Amino acid sequence: ILADILVEIDHVLRVVGQEGTLDQLRTEWERFAREARTLDEFKTTLPAFVERLTRLPRTKDPRICPRVVVAGDFFTRFSSFFMDGVRDLYAERGIILKPVDLSELFLYVAYHPMAETAGTWGMKPGGMALAKACTRMFQPEGKEYIQQWMSYQNLKGEEAHYRALLGETGLLVSGPNAVSSIFEKGAEHVSPAIYGELLPTVGKGLEAAREGYDGMLVIGPFNCLPYRISEAILKPLSIEHGMPILTYESDGYAVSPSVLRQVDVHIQQVLEHAARNHVTPA
Repeated sequence: ILADILVEIDHVLRVVGQEGTLDQLRTEWERFAREARTLDEFKTTLPAFVERLTRLPRTKDPRICPRVVVAGDFFTRFSSFFMDGVRDLYAERGIILKPVDLSELFLYVAYHPMAETAGTWGMKPGGMALAKACTRMFQPEGKEYIQQWMSYQNLKGEEAHYRALLGETGLLVSGPNAVSSIFEKGAEHVSPAIYGELLPTVGKGLEAAREGYDGMLVIGPFNCLPYRISEAILKPLSIEHGMPILTYESDGYAVSPSVLRQVDVHIQQVLEHAARNHVTPA
């Protein structure tokens, strides 16, 4: 969870940080890593680390910057072959890229079996399903649901805690992952029985506008079926709702000039979308 948050802060500072701020971020992280050698030290030194990040110099409020969510295969969306060069192109135009958190995948892993169990009862995960599980707590399905629910709630609580703590830096542009909403949106187009990143990718794409994004990137490895299905579903829906979308299939090599031209077009579309929809926060 902390790694996801630091990736987000890194992307934000590339847009709003003053010269040398990224080096300061790296220095502060290395200092924190040296001091937090045990779990107890991690907990005691984290508030001071957050305070030092709060003091990092910036040129503007990141909340007024256009944002693009990067979804798809998690290996590819964190790959330096794609993200390093492309991220800089967006940053130069004042656009923050926000890769979907790896922790969202773990939340989905916890939520999926809970949704499956509730589905066998003709319900969705929630209060009614939990009440039914409690009435069957001595039966395997009831016991499993309660265990799944506790695991999911624990992950949600940990994420909310660290996001609230690091949110004090003023360098976060997203909130905790609403996996239940993402799952429900994705399930309208993809069967929940298909396990993997396909459903959360589609769900995240459909929730992008509600979460305040001005565009989205969907990326995946060469000839990847989940990526192809995500692209086929999200492209027409994004066009219909006016959400700028760019899809990219990575072959593991540097981004080609033809793709960079598509990136330039996408950047312009994102800026126009942001100009129409952004309201400066008080």
